[in-house]
This record gives sequence, C-alpha cells and structure tokens, in this order.
Amino acid sequence: MALVCAGVAWVSAAQAQIAFRAGTYPATLHASSALGNEVLKTEAGTVECSGSHHDELSEASTTLSLNPTYTSCKAFGFATATVTTSGCAYVLHLGEQ
Repeated sequence: MALVCAGVAWVSAAQAQIAFRAGTYPATLHASSALGNEVLKTEAGTVECSGSHHDELSEASTTLSLNPTYTSCKAFGFATATVTTSGCAYVLHLGEQ
C-alpha cells in the first residue's frame, strides 16, 4: 500500500494552521492497524503480516513519514515469510488529497 500525492493543494488560512503536533519534542510516534493484519500483494501472491509504523517528530509538521516494520508474516496463507522495507515509508501530508 502506497500513499502518493501529486500536484498542488490549495488550503485556506484556517487549514494552514493544521499540523501534526506533540506536547514535547522529539516525540516518537507508534501506529498499528486497528483492523488486523496488513496484506501485501505481490506478483507471486499475497503476504499477510502484523504491521507497526514509527516516526520521530522533531517539531510540528504537516508531513509524517511512517516507517513500517512487519512481523509474523505468512506467504500464500501458510509459509513463513520475512518482509524487509529498507528505507521505505508511508508519507502522510496534511492538506493534500
């Protein structure tokens, strides 16, 4: 799953104040799916994993770059698999569609 935004987003003055914020910095963010395992589709088939995502926020920002970690992976529904994401991230941008 990749979130890719292209183009220019126009925002109002009120929307320009929206940002990911923390009470203190740096802030370490941890996220996981509330819907269960994540399914990665490949040309060879699907891989299902437990996923978690992490980022460190050093200041208020309109962008988060969540680095995924996948564990307990099963390929094709039964085989143990390993997913390594070497430098990949899900990038979230506030104010863009």
